Amino acid sequence: MSDNTRAAWLAARSKGIGGSEITAVMGLDPYMTPFQLWERKTGRVADSGENKFTRAGNYLEDAVAQMFADAAGLEAYRPQREHWQHPEFPHLLGTPDRFVSMKHGDAVLEIKTTQKRVTREDIMEGNMLRWYFQVLWYMGIAEKKTGFIAWLCNGVDFDYVQIDFQPDIFADMVQAGNDFWNNHVITDNPPPPITREDILRAIGHVLPDAIEATEDALRYHAQIKENAAKIKELEAANDELKTAIQLLMQEKSVMTWQGVPLFTWKQAETTRLDTKKLKEEQPEIWQRFAKTTLQRTFLTK
Repeated sequence: MSDNTRAAWLAARSKGIGGSEITAVMGLDPYMTPFQLWERKTGRVADSGENKFTRAGNYLEDAVAQMFADAAGLEAYRPQREHWQHPEFPHLLGTPDRFVSMKHGDAVLEIKTTQKRVTREDIMEGNMLRWYFQVLWYMGIAEKKTGFIAWLCNGVDFDYVQIDFQPDIFADMVQAGNDFWNNHVITDNPPPPITREDILRAIGHVLPDAIEATEDALRYHAQIKENAAKIKELEAANDELKTAIQLLMQEKSVMTWQGVPLFTWKQAETTRLDTKKLKEEQPEIWQRFAKTTLQRTFLTK
């Protein structure tokens, strides 16, 4: 895919929710949360761009399509247009890799390349379930009743699986896509953060107001306090043990057991800048090189 073609593809995709994004909306994407997708869709974060894995996947797409055609005995061809829209909701998008010629209506073919070992069970009910939902999305957008997923593992292991369209599941996906687009993207209202990284990224979008704790939060608070007390007790016990070892070592710098080092106690010279004195005696120099950073500190009270 050329730079110009990819740029056009990204521009079209930014206008709605595509097949590789609906799984993030549903919480099935291990690489992107709903909050991170919202950041991209609202222009707060740029698209991650092409990497060596996606680039290799683009190059191998034709080969995997041919491997599927040979294995299934079916013809796979490129759709006449790259971008498809839901007939009722134009912000719900799809970009099927290939269509497959069949007697009772053409099917969707989704092509994948991966460095992981992937089985049919992984796709239908395991940790690659997002592939299943992605091809189901394309089937619904393109109004096809049958789909296939063909994948190549480590450049040598090929397999494919046939998918039947599930209208009820697709209807739920459409509702999820509409809710995300209308309630979060259009209104510029972020979805709830679900990971620690989300929370840190959302700092600029949350207000420093107090919030009343839930019963779960109270339990977490009690457990954190209990764990902190245990850690403090263990640290004190370790300090006593370290002191006992140091009394045994005296002036020696290494203690061994059968030639294997167990403890070391060596002098190390360090040089540090006395920033307090520098600020007092050379305030102009301190000001030139001082750097102010903003961070959010989590404390348990």
